Amino acid sequence: MKEVLIITKVLGRQDIIGIHQNQKLSKQNIKIVEKSYDDVEILVSSDKFEIKIDNKNISEYSYIYLVNTHLNRELAVSLAIGLEYNKLNFSDPLLAFPYSGGKLIQFTYLKKSNLPFPKTYFVSTKKLKNNNLAYIEKIFNYPFIFKSTTGSKGSENYIIRDRKNLLSIKDLIIDSDFYTNYVFQEYIPNDFDHRILVLRNKCYSVIKRIRQNMADFRNNSVLGALEVSEPITDLNLDICNIALNSTIALKIDIAGVDIVVDKYTQRPYLLEINSSPGITIGSNEEKSITEYFNTEVNNNNIKAIH
Repeated sequence: MKEVLIITKVLGRQDIIGIHQNQKLSKQNIKIVEKSYDDVEILVSSDKFEIKIDNKNISEYSYIYLVNTHLNRELAVSLAIGLEYNKLNFSDPLLAFPYSGGKLIQFTYLKKSNLPFPKTYFVSTKKLKNNNLAYIEKIFNYPFIFKSTTGSKGSENYIIRDRKNLLSIKDLIIDSDFYTNYVFQEYIPNDFDHRILVLRNKCYSVIKRIRQNMADFRNNSVLGALEVSEPITDLNLDICNIALNSTIALKIDIAGVDIVVDKYTQRPYLLEINSSPGITIGSNEEKSITEYFNTEVNNNNIKAIH
């Protein structure tokens, strides 16, 4: 039986790609094995680059997927370089690049590739704490968004509706250290967004996430949004192409791309590219993941880090 190795920080999570796909993959003689970054050993010498995980040579696996890399940046990058050196099939080569980080890095690279995203403004946490915020009003009309560059699942993500909200930012970040980064961002009017699952340069599935709490502004599934699977057709081909091009720009193999469409202008905007996307068990996303792993473990397509 061929094995797919998933290296993650938290074992057994239901909401990310992992051992929960084993039931479907076992029918194709494939098994997913989850291990922790804490199980990794690396030996680098003049004649070898050896990686072991839980005392097993990593070359014995047919495919390796590195998850939650922002929590294990140094180790994940080192693993990616070692896997490429040993010509092993893995995801993602982006880990060897400095832009494998937060939202601010993503937006600067998306701009470089001329992809559509909301107007975004960065200012240091120190400046936010020590200065008044009136100059922000010169950049954005109300409402606009204020969020951490490393938040996930809608956390540390706020809507600023008026000056009172704006002035309360100091209270929101009072306990933040100066190394936590935040951005302000244009708010795109919407009642839903799309999560597109992109797997190695192919759009596999589209989920429409419909907000149920209209007092909120976020469409995250963990916050109660209704998920509706959509077939990939000419009607959503534009957003699929944007999602695909965003992963190409960032050199990400596996990604959940969030796109919102302005409900007045119908213009699409990239909100985020998630390199460790959440997967709804029993959904088309899970079906896509099992199809993808089956393809990967049965080919010899070894990538090089550029």
